[in-house]
Amino acid sequence: MGFDRIGNTSTGGPKSQNLLDYFIKKIKDIRQSTGNSPPSTKFPPSTAVFERFELYSPEEIRKQIQLTKSKSCSLDPIRTTILKEFLEELLPFVTEMCNRSLQQGWLSISKRHAIVKPIIKKEELDQDDVKNYRSISNLTYMSKIAERMVYSQLTTFLEGNNMLLKHQLGFRARHSTETAVIKVMSDILTAADQRRVTLVGLLDMSAAFDTVDHDNIATAS
Repeated sequence: MGFDRIGNTSTGGPKSQNLLDYFIKKIKDIRQSTGNSPPSTKFPPSTAVFERFELYSPEEIRKQIQLTKSKSCSLDPIRTTILKEFLEELLPFVTEMCNRSLQQGWLSISKRHAIVKPIIKKEELDQDDVKNYRSISNLTYMSKIAERMVYSQLTTFLEGNNMLLKHQLGFRARHSTETAVIKVMSDILTAADQRRVTLVGLLDMSAAFDTVDHDNIATAS
């Protein structure tokens, strides 16, 4: 049975090719309009240098795996529940695979793929309009483990060398959108107490991750 439309075998929802064409054009248009823009923020030079990733011991890999949810992707060779059940036997191979990625700075070819699924932004929107969809990538389990390892070491390096902005609240431990809202509300109330006017500028970064030029990053590395 072939699926040529989202969520239906024959009717309802845009065709897969229409969605693909829309997402490709959207990213292309954003890149063309912003590609030559000068950097908006300049950071002072730092003497700290991140030279290499530290390798993980089998026990550290075991802990990383045990802390994750048992979610799987159809691209995984085995289900995550099975991996965890036989982790003692598989741990030496998993450790070697993860450390090779850190040493080489690359994910293995099998880990660079994802299942991309278009999700309607709001149920009440027109399901035939491609503009009403966002793409969600379902990554392989081991690529997520490698991501956690890289994130942990990079975050430790950046925070240890004071290379993050004081109010960088996203993607940091003990920082969240709630923290950001509390900070904004505190500033507004403080300004109101001082009889000052408050203006708020909000910027929505459209497809921020999708517009990263991964090919150029790979070439530069």
